[in-house]
Amino acid sequence: MAPNTLITLGGLILFGLFVLSTNNIILNQTDVAVSSEFQISAIGFGQSLIEEAKMKKFDEAEVSGTISTVNNLTAVNSLGRDANEAYVAPDSSYTGNFNSLRNFDDFDDYNNYRRIVSSPRAENFTVASTVSYVSETWPDSNVTTKTFAKKIRVTVSSPYLQRSIILEYVGIF
Repeated sequence: MAPNTLITLGGLILFGLFVLSTNNIILNQTDVAVSSEFQISAIGFGQSLIEEAKMKKFDEAEVSGTISTVNNLTAVNSLGRDANEAYVAPDSSYTGNFNSLRNFDDFDDYNNYRRIVSSPRAENFTVASTVSYVSETWPDSNVTTKTFAKKIRVTVSSPYLQRSIILEYVGIF
C-alpha cells in the first residue's frame, strides 16, 4: 500500500472514532435532559397535590365548627376521606378537574389518596399520598395520638423515573 493510502485510512479511522464518541456524548446529554424533565414534572405534580391539600381546613372538626382541644380532632385510625367524599380510585383527569378538588374539605382527606396525572410529554405519573399525625416538636416522627400537626407524604412514581420522588409537608393548626 502506498503511504498516502495508509495516511488516508488512518485519518478515516480517527474520524470514525471521533464521530462515534461525539454521537455517544450527544445521546448521553439527551438522556440526562429527558430524565431531568420527567423529574421536574414529577416534583410539580407532587407539589400541586400538596398545595391542594394545604388549601383545605386542618380537620373535619374545623369544617363543622371550631377546634378547642386535640380531643376534637379526627381519630388516628379515621384519617382519610369521609363517606360523602367519594371518588373513583385512582382519581384521574386530562383537564386537571380532579374529583378531590370538589369533594375533599379537610387536610387528612388525602390519606391513602391516589391519582394518575399525565403531561404532554409523558403519561401515567402515579401521585399517591398518606397523612399522619406527627410530633409538633419533631415532625419527622409519626405519632399514634392526635396532635395539632399533620404530615402529608406524597410519592410520585412513573415508568419514566428511575426512582420515585417523595415530597412531604407538615400542616400545623
